[in-house]
Amino acid sequence: MPLTDSDQIFRTLQYDAMIQKHPREVLNERDLWAHSKRGQNFLVPSDLLGKVADSAELGNDDVAFEVGAGLGRLSRRLAARAGRLVTVEIDRGLHEVAAENLGDLDNVRLLCADVLQDKHTLNGDVDAAVREVLAESGGTLKVAANLPYWISSPLLLALLEWDVPLEDIYVMLQEEVAERLTASEGEGQYGPLTVVVNHWGRVEKLFDVPPTAFWPQPEVGSTFVHIKPRPFSPRPDSYALFHEVVNTLFQNRRKMVRKGLKLGWSKRVSARVVEESGVDGRKRPEKLTTEQFVALSNAVGSALGQEPADGS
Repeated sequence: MPLTDSDQIFRTLQYDAMIQKHPREVLNERDLWAHSKRGQNFLVPSDLLGKVADSAELGNDDVAFEVGAGLGRLSRRLAARAGRLVTVEIDRGLHEVAAENLGDLDNVRLLCADVLQDKHTLNGDVDAAVREVLAESGGTLKVAANLPYWISSPLLLALLEWDVPLEDIYVMLQEEVAERLTASEGEGQYGPLTVVVNHWGRVEKLFDVPPTAFWPQPEVGSTFVHIKPRPFSPRPDSYALFHEVVNTLFQNRRKMVRKGLKLGWSKRVSARVVEESGVDGRKRPEKLTTEQFVALSNAVGSALGQEPADGS
């Protein structure tokens, strides 16, 4: 039976009251609790929830994709700004609360699932749902989320490697991860995650959020960042080999590049790669740009194609 205007007004007021409650109160009412292992730290202040939603710059033509619906408090604000929202929550108890809080919105698709199938692959059901909504709407895709910190790094890589037309990523991250993503060559935080994410997109810090803004309160600060994918970034000949080269060299980050290549492959490969790539083999990995890692990985691939069977 269709809702009358008065019914709709009552339900809207009811939902507004629910999302204004403190997360602790909502969980206590339902005999639920926050799981630290799942990174369940809820952003509490309404003005900050609004700031996060506004910062994602969503419009009627956008499909917003949120990971970690939680209680649906941020979800509701995203849905009000986007044409469609696909949101995922792994915790069944939280999923039920989010379903209640989002129940009056007809532009929301809420899934109860683990967003990751494996370390760098999105869950097939989640992938299919997002593609379906994109096809129905004809809109552009933007990720906007207060990410569970325990999956933030692998999830970012999975999102950036995703073969969908992803316009922007706006996510809340642990401050340390944000520092790693925005580090420059030679800085202590510069590492494999910096290089690989920078290969796919440009990272910009938008604003910091103190631990006191969350419940339960984490031990570290947070940073809301914007990642703009690079649609025309030069790609390595083999992305898997690019990953391997980056990780191998950083595992030997105190050694010169030519030594790291020798340890990872062979002396012969190292000599060929240094010559072909044009990268100074005396440099250490933390001094290399993303473009230089791409050049090294392409040269490794070329050298391995000429490598004798005994690898000498």
